[in-house]
Amino acid sequence: MNILFIMLAFPKLEEPSMYTSLVREFKRNGHSVYPVAPLIPEYNHTGLYEENGVEVLRVKTLDLFDNNLFKKGVANISLSFLYKKAIKKYWRDLRIDVIVVPTPSVLFADVVTEMAGHYKAKVYLMLKDIFPQNAVDLGMMKKNGLIYRYFRSKEKKLYKSAEWIGCTSQGNIDYLLAHNQVTAKVHILNNCSEPIALNIDDDLKNKVRKEYGLRDNFVVVFGGNMGKPQQLENVILLAKSCEVFPDVIFLIIGKGTQLSRLKDLVENEQLHNVKLIDQLPLLKYRELVSSCDIGLISLHKNFTVPNTPYKLNDYFALHLPVLASIDHGTDLGKILVENEAGLYAYADKPDNLFEQFKRLYLNADLRKKMGYNGNKFFNANMTIRIAYKTMLSHMMYS
Repeated sequence: MNILFIMLAFPKLEEPSMYTSLVREFKRNGHSVYPVAPLIPEYNHTGLYEENGVEVLRVKTLDLFDNNLFKKGVANISLSFLYKKAIKKYWRDLRIDVIVVPTPSVLFADVVTEMAGHYKAKVYLMLKDIFPQNAVDLGMMKKNGLIYRYFRSKEKKLYKSAEWIGCTSQGNIDYLLAHNQVTAKVHILNNCSEPIALNIDDDLKNKVRKEYGLRDNFVVVFGGNMGKPQQLENVILLAKSCEVFPDVIFLIIGKGTQLSRLKDLVENEQLHNVKLIDQLPLLKYRELVSSCDIGLISLHKNFTVPNTPYKLNDYFALHLPVLASIDHGTDLGKILVENEAGLYAYADKPDNLFEQFKRLYLNADLRKKMGYNGNKFFNANMTIRIAYKTMLSHMMYS
């Protein structure tokens, strides 16, 4: 098959990420792949660039991550126009069978619809975020306001264009169908990543712990984005409660819009059991995570849209039991409990999170069992190979 991938978050093709790995997997299996994505720092103009033996159409956009919300909004709204212009210039005469597009961004609705018509291609939507409702949940947008209605119209248009929609959980599917008229074939497509080739033994753990000054600590790790959706106040509340255990340390790795606020919270609470580390190269990050005792997830209490954080993949793949602070809308807690891979508490009751932490802290056998079960779930449901087979089974036979 000839597949056009319309991407937003897409590093250089040889680098590891969910989407680059998926494109490489389709190519490995004999398909012709045509990724279109924003420019990366190495390039300075719209054009075709060879990456890992594949021509990638890189499009020069406005600053999609500008701190000024108006400029950021204009940049995102212009995406569809800029992508259409580039595709028509460089790939107008291609034969495309399927267009693959992940959310975000719903603002790809126009380019997806027009290109699907131009190529007479079917559309596979990878539903990773349900926007704009998640922005409403966080108070970043007014329900039924002008901006909301604009984005909502694009969201509906994107759903309407899709022949298939892959969702990250059953809760995601249920929400989608309850709030939208969808004719697409809807199914579960888990967040996916490559199996992690690490020899996770005591020697590696001891080496990494020594490097980061952790040694004999009991380490709770939170890795990834630090933004409003993560409600990091609950992480701080848990760390404060855990001061009664002198060996416990919270390792927070990454960056995000709430990083400076997080630093202020740590300083104001005079917490000595929280260690902040900047974003690390992927291998270093995974080595560090693999040496920890618990993987922590935190979701904002106001979410009504089911979320499945991508950091779950690394925790499961690296045999970490998961402790999650979650909203009432997600089915992540159900996934953890049914697979005996972790514990959870609701984010509007942070005291309960401390009680769940103590269950894991005081029971090494339980941690080992949950780490094993999480890894088993990862290998059975969350690898790139499984995602590829799931997508192909719908593209070819439905």
